[in-house]
Amino acid sequence: MKASRMPFPREPLTLFHLPRELRNTIYHHYLFEPEGYHYHLESGKLRAKDNRSIDLNLMYTCSAIAAEMQHLPFQSNILHFSTSEHPSESERATAIRFDKIFKYVLQGKGMALDAIKYPPLAHYRTPAIDTELTLRYPQFAPLLRLPNNVRRYSYLSGSNGCPSSYGEPHSLFSAFQDYMIRLLSNDPDFRGDVVKFFGTEFASYQPGPFADPATALPMHGVAREDDRPGHEGERFKSYQQNGLEYASHIRSVLSMPHPEPWMIPSDDEMSQMNASIDDFGAYTHNWKDHPGGVVDRIRWRFSATAAAIRFLKSISQATRLGLKKIVLHENRISVARSESHALGLIPFCLDNPQLHIERRISVWGVLMSDQPSWSPQTGILRANALVDFSGMEENDMQ
Repeated sequence: MKASRMPFPREPLTLFHLPRELRNTIYHHYLFEPEGYHYHLESGKLRAKDNRSIDLNLMYTCSAIAAEMQHLPFQSNILHFSTSEHPSESERATAIRFDKIFKYVLQGKGMALDAIKYPPLAHYRTPAIDTELTLRYPQFAPLLRLPNNVRRYSYLSGSNGCPSSYGEPHSLFSAFQDYMIRLLSNDPDFRGDVVKFFGTEFASYQPGPFADPATALPMHGVAREDDRPGHEGERFKSYQQNGLEYASHIRSVLSMPHPEPWMIPSDDEMSQMNASIDDFGAYTHNWKDHPGGVVDRIRWRFSATAAAIRFLKSISQATRLGLKKIVLHENRISVARSESHALGLIPFCLDNPQLHIERRISVWGVLMSDQPSWSPQTGILRANALVDFSGMEENDMQ
C-alpha cells in the first residue's frame, strides 16, 4: 500500500519572485510607447501619441513597484518636443511680448555700443579693451580695426543695415556685445554718462542747421520733409526727442537682467521684466493690436528647444539623469532667435553625458521662412505661412 502524499503548501507566485532583470523587461514592455512621449506646453505634461494619457497604473499598485519603476518611463521612451503655439490668447500674447522685450534688450545693447563713436564717450573704449576683445573674440577683430570715419555706421551695434552678426552665429555676436559692455562698464561712470549724453547732447551731434559742423556726423539717406526752409527746427526737436527716448531705453537695458532667449516666461517673470523697462508703454504701443487683428492672428510660437528646457528644469536631477533620448521638432519659426536656443541645453548634456538630443529643423517651415513683421504706421504685414490669412483684407498684406 502506497503512502499518500500530503499536499506541499506553496506561497502564491508574485511578480517579485521573478529576477530583477526579468521584472525590468516586463516594466519596459509595459511602459514602452512606439511613438514615444510628447510634451504639451499648455499642461506642462507629457502625453502619449494622439494626446492619450500615459498609463502608469502598474506603478501605483504598491510602493515597492513604484520604487523599481521610478525612472523607467523616461528610460524606455523617446521624449518629443515640438514648436509650441499655445491655444489661449493670453499665452500667445506672452510669446509676442517676450519676443519684443528680447529685441528691446538687443537694441539697447546696440545703442550703448553705438554711443562710443561720439567724442564725449570715445575715451571709454581703450586699446586695452580692444586687445582683450580681440583675444576672446578674434572673429570680430576686423570690426575693432575700422577707422573712426567708418564706425559711424554702427558696425559694433550691428544696426543701420549692416550685417547683424557678420557671418557668425547671432548668439556669438551677442556674447561679443555683452562682453564689450561689461568691459566698458568696469568704469563706474560709463553707464551714467551714456544715458546723460543721449538725454542732453545727442541732438547736437546730428546733421542739420542747428548742429555744430565740427561735431555733427554725416548721415546717409533721402531728404526729409522737415529739411525744407522754415522747417529746420523740427528736425532738431525730433533728434532731441529721440535722444530722450534712447536715454530711457539704454538706462533700462543696462540696469535690467537680460532674459535668456530660450526662456518661456511665467506671468510673474513677464511682470518683472515689464517693470524693469522705463519706457515699456511707449515702446509697445506701436505693436499692440486688438484681438482678432493682424498682429493677433500671427501664430507666435515658442521653440521646441525652449519647451524642452522648461520641462528639464521642472524635473529633479535624479529624473534627468535617467533620460536617454530627446527629439526636438523645430517645424515652425519661433520667437527670440530660436537658432541660439540649443545653447540652453548644454548644462543638461554636461550633467548627463548619456543623454542624446536630436534636433530636427523643417526646411520649409523654418529655414525657408522669414519672421513676420508688421508696421502699425503703414498697416503693412510681411509674413509667410505663419499667418492665418482667412478673412483678411487684401490691403492688410504686401
